[in-house]
Amino acid sequence: MASKREGSILDFFTKKIKNTTLFLTEEIELTEVSTISEDKTHDASSLIQNAPLVDLLNPSNINDLPEIYDESENESEFFGNFDKSPNTNKQISPQQRTNLSLSNRSTQIEIVSSKSDIHCCNSSKPYHPATDDELALTTIDKRLKKVFCHTCRYAFEREIHPNKTKFNPAYRSFITDGFCDWKNARERFKYHESSKIHSDSIYVINQQTKPTVIAQLISRTKRQQEQHRESLLIQISSLIYLLRQGRAFRGHSDIESNLIQLLKLRSTDNNFLKEWINNKKYLSHDIINDLCREIYLFIIRDIVKEISNRKCFSLTWDETCDESTLEQLCFGIRSVNDNYEIFEDVLGLYELSRQNAEAIVEVIFDILTRCRLNISDCRGQSYDGASSMSGIYGGVSALVLKQQFKAFFVHCNAHCLDLAVHDLTNECPTISNCILFAKDIIDFVRLSSKHLSILKEISNQLSMPYSNLASLCPTRWTRRAESYNSLLNNYELVQGVLYTLIEEKGASGIKANGLHEQMNRFYLFFGLKLGYLLFSATEKLSRIIQSSSCCLQDVLSSTESLMLYFERIRDDINFKSFYTKVLKESKSLTDKPILARHRRPPRRYQSSSDSVEFSSYEEFYHQQYMKSLGIAVNMLQNRFTQKNFKLLCNVEKFIFYAENNSLDDSNDYFQSIMDFCYGDIDVEKLKVEALMIVDFYQSVIKTNQMNIKQIAKISTICEIFNSCEVGKEMFKEYQKLIKLYLTIPVTTATAERTISTLNRLKTAIRSTMTQSRLNLCLLLHIYKEKIDKIDPRQIASKFISSSEKRQHFFGLML
Repeated sequence: MASKREGSILDFFTKKIKNTTLFLTEEIELTEVSTISEDKTHDASSLIQNAPLVDLLNPSNINDLPEIYDESENESEFFGNFDKSPNTNKQISPQQRTNLSLSNRSTQIEIVSSKSDIHCCNSSKPYHPATDDELALTTIDKRLKKVFCHTCRYAFEREIHPNKTKFNPAYRSFITDGFCDWKNARERFKYHESSKIHSDSIYVINQQTKPTVIAQLISRTKRQQEQHRESLLIQISSLIYLLRQGRAFRGHSDIESNLIQLLKLRSTDNNFLKEWINNKKYLSHDIINDLCREIYLFIIRDIVKEISNRKCFSLTWDETCDESTLEQLCFGIRSVNDNYEIFEDVLGLYELSRQNAEAIVEVIFDILTRCRLNISDCRGQSYDGASSMSGIYGGVSALVLKQQFKAFFVHCNAHCLDLAVHDLTNECPTISNCILFAKDIIDFVRLSSKHLSILKEISNQLSMPYSNLASLCPTRWTRRAESYNSLLNNYELVQGVLYTLIEEKGASGIKANGLHEQMNRFYLFFGLKLGYLLFSATEKLSRIIQSSSCCLQDVLSSTESLMLYFERIRDDINFKSFYTKVLKESKSLTDKPILARHRRPPRRYQSSSDSVEFSSYEEFYHQQYMKSLGIAVNMLQNRFTQKNFKLLCNVEKFIFYAENNSLDDSNDYFQSIMDFCYGDIDVEKLKVEALMIVDFYQSVIKTNQMNIKQIAKISTICEIFNSCEVGKEMFKEYQKLIKLYLTIPVTTATAERTISTLNRLKTAIRSTMTQSRLNLCLLLHIYKEKIDKIDPRQIASKFISSSEKRQHFFGLML
């Protein structure tokens, strides 16, 4: 019977152990059961590992275990108190060691405490113990040849089982008496493993090894807060992207908004973001506005801090009417840093309730107060020539000068150039008539899809290249030449379109007939060529002076170069060359030039001067050519002569006098710049530095091997100072003078570009945004370089710390 039982046990144990996977490749020493630690928090796995181990594939090894326990000790060792301290000094002989690495078998043994999938006590899922490993927790008594359920025995010995006081006697064999009914072993094992008392034992043991409920709640809260912070960072970075690109947040509905759709797109890489979107806890309009406001304040504070560090500044502003018919004042500040880099920063838009000078000045002082900028540090102001702005008695410039007399006013030079071009257009009939006809022709073809289709068909039939017609806007600074050139390049194609449309009935055919007649005249073609000659040169100057790094010297020298160019080509030789070229190009495009019939004006309109009669058409166009260039030169001279230019030019002359040391008596120069230096520069020290500066220049140029033969520009002086930092300390008053000179504004081009950005952001479908939302969207779209440097963690930290409720929800941002 013993052999049959052992065979049954062998089959049973073999079947159970073949499913194990853990590899034990080292020899493990058998120790006594009494080595179980006193620590009641030991889990079941530690108890299994400290129990006497046997080779379950060879039950005969049970008899081979050394009997080192006497009867008096055995019960306490196997069934007694588990709290008994281990005997650490006891020696174990080599015969007491059993090799558990199964060298003769390929199947390895895995020792585990339990393979039951136990959930936390506060889980909503019911407890279902695993029944796959029937002998995972089994203790074998070698002497009595009995087995015990280690899990149940451990739970009852520690008195942690819920039924520790009473239990069914049927389970006593696995807990206290020991099981040895090998004939029914398989059924009894399965029955015991599926019993409630065994399931409860596994459950309570596993609960002993888990943290407390409070610890689990804290851990879960930390995980949730971490996910909330990550979601908030993703949301902030998405807002930064939309603000940087000037995109709208809202859509037809909240779910269709750009922000939500961008978050959904990013949720493919972050699973927890889907829950964040569904909860909608921090996706309300107010929260979005708060986050955008934090980003805006981060940028604007950084800008104001930089302006404050540069000390002196100048004011630039312009006004416009937005899509909502609200008058907006664009406010900007110009300043220079220690490396002579010029910055023109826009601080935002201010809605004007009134457009008179007093209201505008009140707004300006309010902005300076909010930004903690002192009007006493203002050294210049620039805006357009409207009477409310530049009036010498009641304009904004006059009112600001009463508060700060050193705030020198400069009429925007870009506006001056545009006014000069308008004067040219009004004074010269050839240019005036041509620009009107050119606008009508371009708009007639360009604004109709049907006319454009005809244009493309003719282009394909004639195999002629076609370029888009550029719209002609008389008020644009740099658009006239491009529009003229596009019409000249497509002149024959546009003629073909107009000829095709003549046969149509109605207003379209009548207008096409009139425009076609005009295009066939040499007079219009000559006017286009002459206008392109003038406008291409003036627009070149306009682009140069619109740069934010441009100073007054650059403006005046560029304007003088343009006037010299017009004077140079205003002679008979250049006219002959120009006229011959125009006549040659017009042969296949227009009729031959003719001289208009001389008409005697009515007697009531006659003046003392007789009307001019021309002997030939070439003489007539010669007069138009000379007159246009003469008017252009005169208008430039008139518009670029301003009140404060004399003082600023004297400062420029002094700077170049000091570097070249070409005059013996410098007192006249010092007297001419006293008003400019008052309160900012020590004139006596400046005199000493002015005598030494020429040697400093020569030394730096020679030492650094700079290819500079003569200093003729302010930028060259700045380059020399930047290459030798000692010079800035040595010639402190002199470099102050240069910085003050560069601080004076020359154009309001930065404000004009901001207004163009406003027109792109506040459109007909985005015209309901508030003033604060408009400001933050505008500035964050303008300062792309600064917004790229923003760390979303800084914004999130500021946002979270502003509310105690947010701190509980997100935790601390590390």
